[in-house]
Amino acid sequence: MTRNHWLLVLLCCLLATLSAAAKDTCRFVRIEAERLPDLHVPRVGHSIFVVNGEVTVTGGHTLGFVPTPTLEYYQDGEWHLLNTVYPHDDGMSIVLHSGEVLLMGGHSESLGIGQTFTVERYLPKTHAFEGFGCLDKKRVLGSAVELDSGRVYITGNWYHKDAIEVFDGEKQFSHVKDVSAGHCRPFIFLTANDDALIIGEYDCYGSKIDSSMVDRLKGEPFRIPLLYKWHLVSLDVHNYQTTDCFIGDEKKGDYRYLLCLRDSSGQVAAATLHHDNITLLPTTCPIPMVSQWGRINWSLLFVVDKKVGRGYMTGYSSDQRMYVLSVDYTRQPAPLTVFYTDTLSRFPSSQPVLTADGNLVVAGGSHFYDGDTFSSDNYHPVSTAYRLVLRPEGASQSGLPLWTWLFGAVLLLAIACWVAWLFLRRRAVRQAGGADDVERDPALDEELMGRICELLEREELYLDSNLRITDVANMLGSNRHYVSVCINAQRNCSFTQFINNYRIDYAQRLLRDNPEKKVSTVFAEVGFSNDTTFFRAFKAVTGKTPTEWRAEIY
Repeated sequence: MTRNHWLLVLLCCLLATLSAAAKDTCRFVRIEAERLPDLHVPRVGHSIFVVNGEVTVTGGHTLGFVPTPTLEYYQDGEWHLLNTVYPHDDGMSIVLHSGEVLLMGGHSESLGIGQTFTVERYLPKTHAFEGFGCLDKKRVLGSAVELDSGRVYITGNWYHKDAIEVFDGEKQFSHVKDVSAGHCRPFIFLTANDDALIIGEYDCYGSKIDSSMVDRLKGEPFRIPLLYKWHLVSLDVHNYQTTDCFIGDEKKGDYRYLLCLRDSSGQVAAATLHHDNITLLPTTCPIPMVSQWGRINWSLLFVVDKKVGRGYMTGYSSDQRMYVLSVDYTRQPAPLTVFYTDTLSRFPSSQPVLTADGNLVVAGGSHFYDGDTFSSDNYHPVSTAYRLVLRPEGASQSGLPLWTWLFGAVLLLAIACWVAWLFLRRRAVRQAGGADDVERDPALDEELMGRICELLEREELYLDSNLRITDVANMLGSNRHYVSVCINAQRNCSFTQFINNYRIDYAQRLLRDNPEKKVSTVFAEVGFSNDTTFFRAFKAVTGKTPTEWRAEIY
């Protein structure tokens, strides 16, 4: 077979693969954000959960950074306000197997000061509260998990000593053991019917610690290798329940969770925790970090809908759009979809909860826009609530979208046209007594290479993120095939790699000459369409991330 035959075979295989995988690409899909009635009490530092079929928010602090001893549940299209026995600002809540809810701890004073021992039960069926007993250790920003036995293990603290304690399921709380390092807002993952892992990235004073060192209820601490590079981020979490990301089957002893990790460059990735090990989850594309409206700030926590086999993670951008990343974790590699809303008014920043109809609700929280980042404003929480419609009533979740079939049809037509063109071209060449390939003159290649470089450097074309090889060929009065072959022969790389080398060289000059410039903003100035591609290309050329490279020159 000639080279053209092999190229044809490879092209057909590639196009067929792309057609089959079209449904697995990361799509951006607009969804509706339904504005719900506002909460009675603006709040942040609160808990949000679904119990007895009702979205429920409780605790936190309200305007002026004052703890609020209240709970609200959503029923019949409105929020119903109740008074709790104690305030639980940055406290803990856990929905028990019995359907009751434990509300524990919180700040003892306004402005986020102090800790408390307070504990109460919330009875959703009667909407009543019962104060009883007290924690073994006063706590704020802790976490809890219920074992199959009905006992509840608790750990985590803020500006106070940490340890593991247990609630016996009745009224008593008692010390179990110390931890290798105190944690703030740790994750507690049940890994057996009587054991759990404790993972945290921050100590009780908000300083980063070695998150690869993991505590457990039974046995000594140990390390998870993947957490040397990737990290579970929990400092901005308000009472997250790891049962929300559980994808295993307790009845079969399969304890598995869907996680989101972040590396030092800011890239996030999906992962699974299975018993005592964490591995990255293969996905059809990297998790997008930017949209056409700007950078996406992901919450880094998944809520799982086991009925459809999907995990959801929310995010937001500076123009106040909300995003939902959908991961189909039942498939390998897992397909990704990014849902986005229109710009929202005073959108809430709470952790989402999954409702019985498969949609998400967010309520309360606080954010204000400061330059290119969002910051938390504890003095001015919001009362807004939204329902993010992922599964509209009557909408089908199965089958392929229409655009996939259209895409496949276009690809098949393109393949047919390509095959016909090659056949006619080869027949014409044979009739003329010629050959498919003509030996190229190295001197001509060298002359063309000089013209390519001179054009790129004079016009700085590489700064255009939409630059195509056809554009360069047209400016030179040549064609894309000659330009591509020339670059490959003279520089031993593709056109994309060749252009990226120019972009990375320019990025190095920007980073070197502008110490105050943020690394996260450089990619757009040097011609990359997103930061992920920039970071990957920079490391491929220099062997280091942009941050590591600049650290070495200063």
